[in-house]
Amino acid sequence: MDTISVIRAGIAVACFCLVAATSPILHVTQHPARREINVNAKIVVNTTVYFPDVLTTGVVVNLEPTVDVPDMHIIKVTEVRVGSNLCVTGSLTPVKDYGQEVMRDRPYSLSLQYELGDVMNMAAVAADDADQQPTAESAFFVQYEADIFKPLLMDLGHVHEFGVTVETTHTRDRLYAKGVYTDFSLPLLFKSLGKQSASVAPEVAQMEIEEI
Repeated sequence: MDTISVIRAGIAVACFCLVAATSPILHVTQHPARREINVNAKIVVNTTVYFPDVLTTGVVVNLEPTVDVPDMHIIKVTEVRVGSNLCVTGSLTPVKDYGQEVMRDRPYSLSLQYELGDVMNMAAVAADDADQQPTAESAFFVQYEADIFKPLLMDLGHVHEFGVTVETTHTRDRLYAKGVYTDFSLPLLFKSLGKQSASVAPEVAQMEIEEI
């Protein structure tokens, strides 16, 4: 085996050892953070995906404004940010899901997909380092505005779910957040009832992890 072949083999082994089999860390919330969803106003959703390992391959991020009832759509993306520690080989241009081809002329989408490809975290430490904390510099961040279809498909008090799904070569993870449909234009008595309903809904649902 010549010198060049040995070098190539060494690089291949090194890259294989660096590839992450652990899951990215997901975070989804309304902005500002709250449990109520005002049915008469746009909502702003922040989605953050932290990459704790040196190399995570085959990354696809799906933003889902609704995961239970198809009654909310994304109007526009207001911010996309890649942390200064990250290098991505894929695209930052989202693939829009319109549901049907005839809906492509509408100014909204039912979901967005970012095909990030391979993500390298230049500042990552060993995966078993318990002291490592997620930082904005090691995260992919998207903020978007969403709106609810009118007329309402679900009544006030409905617990709406929205979230993100992240697939990599080795893992598939989901994180869903929840909010309660509330009409802030109603009289004070009805607002209070809406807040009582919201108090029983958890802010964030459990994260689902699947090994591939």
